[in-house]
Amino acid sequence: MNKKNITLPNIVTFSRLLLVIPLFNFLLANDRISAISIFMIFLVLDFIDGRLARRLEQETEFGKNLDYITDVTIGAVIFFTQLFEGRIPVLISSLALLNYFLFGALIIFSFAKKGSFFVPKLKYQQAAVYYIFLFCLILNIYSAFALFFIYLIMALMYFFVFHYFFELKKARLF
Repeated sequence: MNKKNITLPNIVTFSRLLLVIPLFNFLLANDRISAISIFMIFLVLDFIDGRLARRLEQETEFGKNLDYITDVTIGAVIFFTQLFEGRIPVLISSLALLNYFLFGALIIFSFAKKGSFFVPKLKYQQAAVYYIFLFCLILNIYSAFALFFIYLIMALMYFFVFHYFFELKKARLF
């Protein structure tokens, strides 16, 4: 990493990545309150890092890629910890795995073509839906209403995968 990439926004983003460690431990212990607290800190820092980069005019390709990797990492830790601990119903885990696979393939493909992650136009909406899904996984509540809500969120996640695909086609990256 060169010195131009060591910026305050990138340090904030990297600190979000470090939150994976305590989050993982709290998820393993099924300590939902602590896991949610760490996740909320993660969300606040996610809100701050991009705005800070724009305000300080320190946006870098490295920072955008680090932000994307951080989001994917925390999502994977939440999902796979809950999955391997047997806390996610089979249908939800199957649909989520397929969604992750499709979106991951598109991300890898776009990265290979462009040399950096392709950021979708609906990135804020997509992130909000993704974070709500992760929050639901941490809560680990699967009542009838919660399941309906989770399936609705998952339908939106699939919408964003297809939207991303069409954005890649429009940008001639696919």
